[in-house]
Order: sequence, then C-alpha cells, then structure tokens
Amino acid sequence: MDKPYRPSSGTEGVMFESSWCNKCTLQPTDPKDGSCAILASMFCFDLGDPEYPKEIIRRDGIAMCTAFVSRKRYRVLRRTDNKTTYRLVTSDRWFADDDEAIDHYTSLYPNKPIEIWESNRFVWISKEATAALNKQQFKLF
Repeated sequence: MDKPYRPSSGTEGVMFESSWCNKCTLQPTDPKDGSCAILASMFCFDLGDPEYPKEIIRRDGIAMCTAFVSRKRYRVLRRTDNKTTYRLVTSDRWFADDDEAIDHYTSLYPNKPIEIWESNRFVWISKEATAALNKQQFKLF
C-alpha cells in the first residue's frame, strides 16, 4: 500500500535526494539550471498540503519517487599509452544519455586523451586518446 512520504529531517531529505533525485533525468545536472519541481515541492509543502507532490511515496517501507527516470553513470579514463589508462575518479557523473556525457567531458577535458565509459560499455574516445592507443602499434622492435 502506497502512503505519502516526506523526509522527517534535513539529513533524511539529503539521503532521499542522493538516492533518487541525483540519479534522475528530471533533476538538472547543473545547479544553474534550477531543480526538479517535485523535489522543490517536497521541501516546501507539508504532507497535507494540496501542493505536496503525489509522486513522493513510501511503498513497502521504502521511500521513493514514482516519477523517477534513471540516468546512467559515466566515467572518464585518461589514456597514457596503448596499454594504460587512469580513471579520473572525481569526474564520475550521472547523465541522461551518451551525448550529454560526451558534451560535458569534452568541454571539461579539451584536447586530452580521454575515453568515456558507461558501466562496462565503451561510449567514446578522443582523437588524442586514439593517437596514444596507436602510438606503439607500428614499432616492431
């Protein structure tokens, strides 16, 4: 049975936001673009308020948002040669699709030898990384 849910403290609200909102396509990745209307309403209104979002519920003891649409988690690897990559850990982010991830990382690391991955799926490689990958290919001895 679904029941309306509202975090009982700021900490619980931050945990809900981290578990749901930050991984949802409805929440902009850049804070300058605003916030999800559901998230804003959750913090602004009480449970009994008609404006309180109906999407925020507790189902079988678990708080959730029924409007949730999952993002994919992307990571960037920096290629140094044809065998070695280093993970740029601080750049792991959630994006709605491959194009959004590519646009973000190419502007963040312009002209750098990077590869973009989503989980274990290869997404994109820069021309600089392709050159580093192929650098040793033609050396025979």
